[in-house]
Amino acid sequence: MEILNSAEFWIVVAAASEIIALSPLKDNSIVQLVLHVLDSLKGKRLK
Repeated sequence: MEILNSAEFWIVVAAASEIIALSPLKDNSIVQLVLHVLDSLKGKRLK
């Protein structure tokens, strides 16, 4: 769990969050984006 104590890790997480917030997607967090992608993949497999 040393990665959670790393400043670089949190900088990358914050940068990813900001990039997602600026994207045209309606998802505004990393969790929502991941859930949206999983839902999209699940929907494509069922069709």
